[in-house]
Amino acid sequence: MNVELQYQTFELQDKNGQFFSEWQHRLIKSADEDEKKAHQREFIDAIDEGPLSLTSYLKKELRLDTLPQIPSLHRPLSAGEAFTPPDYVEIELWKHWNNTDLPLIFPREASLPIFWYGAYITWIETEQLGENLRATLITSKKSLDAETRTALRNLGGLPEARGNVSVFSDCPLARAWWRCYIAEDAVNYSTGRLNFTQAHSALYKKSSRGEYSNDRWESFVLNSLRRITSLCDSRVRAAIVAYLATQDSSNSKASISTDKQYSSFAKGVARRIRSFSPQLLSWESLQEIIEESAESASESDTD
Repeated sequence: MNVELQYQTFELQDKNGQFFSEWQHRLIKSADEDEKKAHQREFIDAIDEGPLSLTSYLKKELRLDTLPQIPSLHRPLSAGEAFTPPDYVEIELWKHWNNTDLPLIFPREASLPIFWYGAYITWIETEQLGENLRATLITSKKSLDAETRTALRNLGGLPEARGNVSVFSDCPLARAWWRCYIAEDAVNYSTGRLNFTQAHSALYKKSSRGEYSNDRWESFVLNSLRRITSLCDSRVRAAIVAYLATQDSSNSKASISTDKQYSSFAKGVARRIRSFSPQLLSWESLQEIIEESAESASESDTD
């Protein structure tokens, strides 16, 4: 099933990628403002009219006459759980998708926005995301353009405006998969110094008000994937996640809590390891580099 899913999804991307890109372009970048608003109105109306209307609309626009076999959710999710999954929901989903001899979702699939659009179509059709699609995809009333962009991000990402990183940072259930994947990878490369709960918690950091905050995850993804690719090295990433987990539990003075601080921190790590092979550095040396970078970033941000 897994291998079949993998190849079906690759074929889906090849056949439908152009339709997907053209559809998003019409919705957010059409030069004709009246035409763009008409397309946006059709999309939002499809959401408001219910599951059958939305899935029919998406299949028509993306030319999805057939879909690859999509793994189920571990249970039906409420609108709130789907829009902003709590940490325990993310972990439950990961265990469900990864608790087999072969994973139900591969990294290659998870990096494709169209895979997640296909997944959301399937979950909506099979009543795993409920009937209140506005609450699942948009929540509050906004301008037509803002509602369109929010719904596109939540359905699988908005690469037409946000680039390829959108699937990692914008789509809630895709973000949950990637956060858990990176957390588990960090555990594997930490050689016993980190457990999954600690790693996931470090990447799912809450704000000081106790509310979910996307700041750290957004910064982590953007710096690693778009700006500083050396941080994608699994061992370096594991050491960073371990440091963030320790920082959270010890109330370290070298707090990294804003995008500006994380950007400075990430650049500091990359600069300090530039002359070394991360694989040849001891864990202690990596941690020393990371701590120095964190202290420097914390001290330099006076805003």
